[in-house]
Amino acid sequence: MVGNFKEIYGDRIIDLAPNTLKLSRRIAFSEAKATGNKYHQPVDLSMEHGVTYAAANASDITLLAPVSGQMEDAQVEGAQLFARSRVDYESMFRANAAGKKAFAEATQLVVKRLTKAASKRLEIETIHGRRGIGTISSVSGSSTTRAWVLTEARWAAAIWAGSKNMTLDVFVAAYTGTKVNSNAKVIVTSVNLDTRTVNVSGNATDLTNITAGMHIFPETASPTNSFAGVDAIIRNTGTLFNVDASTNELWKGHVVSNVGRPDMTAFLDANRRAVELGLESDMLAVVSPKCFEVLNSDVAALRKYDSSYSVKEGVNGVESIKYHGQSGTLEIMPHFFQMDGQAHLISVEEWKRIGATDLTFITRGADGNDQLILALPNSPSWEMRCYFNGAVFCEAPGRAVVLDGITYS
Repeated sequence: MVGNFKEIYGDRIIDLAPNTLKLSRRIAFSEAKATGNKYHQPVDLSMEHGVTYAAANASDITLLAPVSGQMEDAQVEGAQLFARSRVDYESMFRANAAGKKAFAEATQLVVKRLTKAASKRLEIETIHGRRGIGTISSVSGSSTTRAWVLTEARWAAAIWAGSKNMTLDVFVAAYTGTKVNSNAKVIVTSVNLDTRTVNVSGNATDLTNITAGMHIFPETASPTNSFAGVDAIIRNTGTLFNVDASTNELWKGHVVSNVGRPDMTAFLDANRRAVELGLESDMLAVVSPKCFEVLNSDVAALRKYDSSYSVKEGVNGVESIKYHGQSGTLEIMPHFFQMDGQAHLISVEEWKRIGATDLTFITRGADGNDQLILALPNSPSWEMRCYFNGAVFCEAPGRAVVLDGITYS
């Protein structure tokens, strides 16, 4: 069975999910060796400053003492992500006995669901790790059921699509804070994507204590269990990766508040902020589909028609937007997991994903052999697992920008 599995699916789940991992594929993964339980990455935070100025023909010049540039040892802890799926003995034995084609047909649906689920969770963490997947705007209901309306600023419909039976934890604040549902997990019973309403069930006491302004996380994806995503890294104002942003300007990202209705002027101005701190490369802006449509409409309105114009067929709009900014190309990339109220501008060259392994099917058994199909001790079935160990890292967060407070009215 393992032979058939490897031949059909390979060993890396990331190759099976080309659409979900839009940002993860742009940020290269680097398999790093850990010292202790951390990955170490040296970063430059200030330049050499032993520079002396003198007028022409000056004599008796006293050179200033060398002032060494500052390098810090950034320390990155890789968080772990596990996803599991199972198939019963009978189906697996019958499919394997019938040959590779039958094995593929019997397992492909399960493998596809597993890859989609794992890839979706990893991509959401890449953007929103330690910040959660939504903020509650209002609460209604009683006893063991509630209806949460989420804020538009921290709403991404694709995160909640297909989330029935998903289990959640709720925290008072992003980054840190106490888990509010201390008695039981919260379960999603249904979602209304048009009204940003998540209907849930859970312990009555827990649900009573969950109020507006609190932050929603997938179960176990707490502010301490998750790695810091792009949003958390740029917003950081304290110590992250063993480096203090309050005393190192290159370690503190830009947060532009109250942007309002999005336009290219806001994005080019964000590009300018990164250039002022030394950016010399292309930038990628990760925006929500809603934001992209506004920008796309602006581009369409500015279009001029030439001799290729046809009265029979009108083609307008674009799938991606690229502007030439001060540091190179500014690419606008729509992402279905981006929140409607924000956008991130990063230089992909200055970002990486560091860890022991990218998303993969392989789990390590006690004998050191790769195990792609695992027998369950108390169930007549086999289990397939995928695994990720790593974190997102930026060598200069000061050259990254969050556009916050994007609105559409």
